[in-house]
Amino acid sequence: MTTIDKTVVLEGVGLHTGVCSKATLMPYDKEGLFFKFGDEIIKATADMVCDTSRCTMLNLKGHIVQTCEHMLSSIYALGINSVLIELSAEETPIFDGSGVVWFETLKDHITGEPIKPVTIPAPIEITDKDAYIKAYPSGTFEIEYFLDYAHPQIGKTSFLYTPEKFEKYIAPSRTFALFEEVEFLRANGLAKGGSEENCIVVYKDHISSPLRHKEEFATHKILDLIGDISLCGVPLLIKIKANKSGHKLNNMFARELRMLLT
Repeated sequence: MTTIDKTVVLEGVGLHTGVCSKATLMPYDKEGLFFKFGDEIIKATADMVCDTSRCTMLNLKGHIVQTCEHMLSSIYALGINSVLIELSAEETPIFDGSGVVWFETLKDHITGEPIKPVTIPAPIEITDKDAYIKAYPSGTFEIEYFLDYAHPQIGKTSFLYTPEKFEKYIAPSRTFALFEEVEFLRANGLAKGGSEENCIVVYKDHISSPLRHKEEFATHKILDLIGDISLCGVPLLIKIKANKSGHKLNNMFARELRMLLT
């Protein structure tokens, strides 16, 4: 198993709750992603996702964990498959809207031996209207993501991901939202901690800050996808083609993987 060599504490505001949250990540001796609530320790899996409307939300026997996808993505990319996580609030810190703080903080604290990755016995496909995720057996882990947004500031973009690209392209990619969506979220009691400091706000004629690279909209979707499929519980050797997928489809795919592989 691969875990971390020391307890790591990170603190920041939650995107939707606006509540300051402290995340404590600890070494652990059992395989999986575990959350600690008082004296109770619960393993997180794809079938415990209870809401995918604006983030990935877990319901762990009545304990809610919101917006965990960036943290989980960084943990997976670093090959960590054994960790214990304790949160002081229901939502993880959003930081700058990307996974870079999680990745950079954890990358120098990896210890143990990686477990053997697995592939799937045959191709699978999950669809939702015109969105899809297709996966094929492989000897590598690869994601080709296609984004098609009917907005002049986003449009069509794509990115081919392989694991060595995570640190440079995936980890720094920030969440984004249309200006109209931000207004709706706030009117419905969400995005209380959101700002142009932790989200790319997309206006009709401009975006709130320059992109970190030209495919950042697509690479943020890959950041989310990796975090969501990490909940299938095993390191993967598959080739993925994803078109316009979001948290809902990602979770459907992760559940299918979990049934096939565990």
